Amino acid sequence: MEIPSTRGQSYKGDSYQPTGTSQVMVFYPTWQEFKDFPGYIKKIEQAGAHFSCGIAKIVPPKEFNPRPKRGTDYSDVDNYVIKEPVKETIDGAQGIYVKSNKVFKKQLSVKEFRKFALSSTYKNPKPNLEGAELESLYWRSICKGEPIYGADTEGSIYEKGVHEWNMAQLGTILDDTKNSGVDIKGVTSVYLYFGMWKTTFPWHAEDMDLYSINYLHFGEPKYWYAISSESANRFERLMQQTFPDESQHCRSFLRHKNFIVSPTILRSHNIPYGTMIQRPNEFIITFPHGYHMGFNSGYNCAESTNFASDRWIDYGKNAHICRCRPDSVEIDMRPYMMKYRPKHFDAWFNYWYAEKRIVLKGRNTKRNHLQIAADAEDSMPETTKWRKDSSSPLHQNAATIQPAAIKESSKKSDKSTARKKLASKGLDGLWASSAVNLYAERCWNEKRALEAPHCAICQYFQPVQQLVFTKSVPESSQRLISFMCFAKDPLRMPKIPDPNEDSLLSCDSCAVTVHRNCYALMESDNNIWLCQRCSKRSPELIRGTTCHLCELRGGAFMRCVSGRESSWVHVICAILSRRTSFDDPATRLMASYQPPPKHGYPNEDVVTLSADYMDALGAEHEVAEYECELCGRLRESLIKCAACEGSREPVYVHATCGRVGKMFVERREYPLVAVLVCDKHENYFDSDEETSEISSGEEVIVSLDSEVKVERGSVMQKFENEYAMLDFCDGSFSKNTPFEDIVTCECVKCDRRYHQSGARIRVRWTDSKLYDAYYRGAIICTEYWVRLHSSPKSPPIILARSDIFTHREMLPEQLKNRLENTEKNDSQ
Repeated sequence: MEIPSTRGQSYKGDSYQPTGTSQVMVFYPTWQEFKDFPGYIKKIEQAGAHFSCGIAKIVPPKEFNPRPKRGTDYSDVDNYVIKEPVKETIDGAQGIYVKSNKVFKKQLSVKEFRKFALSSTYKNPKPNLEGAELESLYWRSICKGEPIYGADTEGSIYEKGVHEWNMAQLGTILDDTKNSGVDIKGVTSVYLYFGMWKTTFPWHAEDMDLYSINYLHFGEPKYWYAISSESANRFERLMQQTFPDESQHCRSFLRHKNFIVSPTILRSHNIPYGTMIQRPNEFIITFPHGYHMGFNSGYNCAESTNFASDRWIDYGKNAHICRCRPDSVEIDMRPYMMKYRPKHFDAWFNYWYAEKRIVLKGRNTKRNHLQIAADAEDSMPETTKWRKDSSSPLHQNAATIQPAAIKESSKKSDKSTARKKLASKGLDGLWASSAVNLYAERCWNEKRALEAPHCAICQYFQPVQQLVFTKSVPESSQRLISFMCFAKDPLRMPKIPDPNEDSLLSCDSCAVTVHRNCYALMESDNNIWLCQRCSKRSPELIRGTTCHLCELRGGAFMRCVSGRESSWVHVICAILSRRTSFDDPATRLMASYQPPPKHGYPNEDVVTLSADYMDALGAEHEVAEYECELCGRLRESLIKCAACEGSREPVYVHATCGRVGKMFVERREYPLVAVLVCDKHENYFDSDEETSEISSGEEVIVSLDSEVKVERGSVMQKFENEYAMLDFCDGSFSKNTPFEDIVTCECVKCDRRYHQSGARIRVRWTDSKLYDAYYRGAIICTEYWVRLHSSPKSPPIILARSDIFTHREMLPEQLKNRLENTEKNDSQ
């Protein structure tokens, strides 16, 4: 398999010189390799084609001919009918454009279309240009004229009997949909595309983020621009910022195929892209979630369809669907997940389909997190909401689905209402998907700097119940985090002491304030200090800086590498992400994010974090796309609340959203290190849940000594006791710690008994040792005096309800066996 470089070199007999900043790989398969389409796609991905760029070019071997009987004779195609060819109009300026279509005629024969394409009105005015010169002509004249495009014409011009790379029978796992009796036009069937000079396909990824294959049968070349899936998120952010109105109307507005930005815009925002020319008898492959656009240099005919591989499933299950157009394509991923991802199916299915979410709105309950974040005071009735419609057909177009059925419902919901309330609380202009507002970011940073401990990173470790505001920023303050938050491994701990008090630095440009030892070691110039984001960077790059792991601007940013993609993250997002490492915990100049396995990217250059650390809170949420409980946006690598471990409905949020929603970060022992905790775990109830009431004098069975010993006894008296609820830094918890065992606390204000929720404390345990923990609140527990039958003259013992079983209750099998053995031994 030959893989020549595309940068600065000619391909076999091809003089085209790429003009992009990324490499589009070109492959020349042998006839034997070419016969196995799925196998060859796997080969080119093993060679890195998919993370090199969003497309690859395949030059078939000389033995290939899609029309062996006719050879190069395409005269029969003149009789084909193009249904509803469109006239394209492109408006805009300075590299930002919008394309619109209007139907030219109800139908047009290919012969008639060819006459239009070759006429003086529509033909290329400079047909001898190629490469950079032709691209320059296209971009200079993009808004001139209204070319006619014969796109989306159903059919194929392969001859029957051709099996190699025949788009009607590629033999990939997308056939599962076709074999189920569902035909999705252009996705599971084949489309023809008849182009002329300057007909354009704007920036888009394929429906359901599938692969696509495009073969140019005859005519003038197609020119392609492409962005890899690694850079797709940054590109989507740029497009959302460039077209904010369209983005607000439809989260998946790029699927409309109307929006264009030029290579100049991409370069100014440091978004890598590749370019390629496609000549007749050449294939272009597009990869999952890879963005591409292009134009035709003259009259031509191409054939295209979609396909899938095992790697696509992890893209398809997370694909965003346009809900505002009736022809949007959706493939239900349940059959694919069940067949190809059986180990991940249950967690994914239970989150999106099987679980009915109960949203309790009101005070004195375990409130919905959105209500907490929005400070909703009004009492509202209980409502229920399905994440997805579990009764929907397996494969269908979006037009047949109820608006509220799946992920991106356009119907207003509690989440959209909460987002508006969040925006009204000072987040306007801070969403990464909205138009850039540097003034709003500076105001946000200035306001946060007045909140003790003033450091934009340490603040996440301060419980919201302990907030203290000052009139000005001091020179130094208490530092709440440790170097372990950056090392994430005891073996990588820097050999320098952790300062408790640390000096503060404020960026002269964006006003973000950080501790010197919480941020990158940046040099100041003439007593002016600039953060990483603002130091020695162009205004365009500063404005384009957004976090790779969350949806908000503002705060402390640092450089990050994801695979080969250069990006930025909030320092706090890097601390909490279990796929992100700091290259040097002592200098903190760079972070590295390990892309999810679906990217197929080798991570040889990334600091390898231990499996104990990466899987400490489970790994599914790192690779599956879930919904942030606070902003409602969908993303992989959301942060999971550590106190929700084992919950049927764990809380997933962005780190920055979590702070707005009154969540905070806690330091824990390795491998937890630093975890996010939601206030769902405060004490909203004033007593333990009881299975049933136990009366005085009632005969009971009790479990003693960690269920090792089981005895019979009689209840003497019932009483209530108040205890402290604690989460220990080793990950364990307690609901019955006596208040007098709390030795010290870090409360801003408390009465030595009732501490502030979230405060870090030290507890003296039954082994007389001191342990670090976090105070969760007080709880009233029902307890019982029980006299054991085996020692009737001994004083009664105190037991919790969970250690007592009445004769009305089913005794666990293990305890039942122990009781029988004990009584058998006693009788002997």
